[in-house]
Amino acid sequence: MYWITHAAVGAAIGSRIQDPMLGIVAGLLSHAVLDAIPHSDYEGAEFGIVDFVAGALFVTGFALDRAGPGSVWAIAGATFPDLEVALAEFGLIDRLWFPSHSGLLTHGRLGGILGVIIQGLTLGLALSFL
Repeated sequence: MYWITHAAVGAAIGSRIQDPMLGIVAGLLSHAVLDAIPHSDYEGAEFGIVDFVAGALFVTGFALDRAGPGSVWAIAGATFPDLEVALAEFGLIDRLWFPSHSGLLTHGRLGGILGVIIQGLTLGLALSFL
């Protein structure tokens, strides 16, 4: 899933959980669940950088305004696993550890417009909870 989608779901979860540690754990779990849903992932770092910057500005700002500071912890948990993907993309690490990235858990793949639509629907649903 795109960073913004993971962040939005984390924000929705965090709006209901104010405990920082529980928010981080719930965010991490949400990342694995979302990765199991068939979806499109972008190729290359350029879109990833745009996704991260736009997502960080929009979702975090939206979450702080709507859900409160507790949502930031769940956003952090939900998005942190993709840091390893970015590090691998830039050649800084050579192994992925998060279960849905390493192959330990299923990582759904769905190319084309349908995969993008799944992303959009998931993003919209998450934002509707804020």
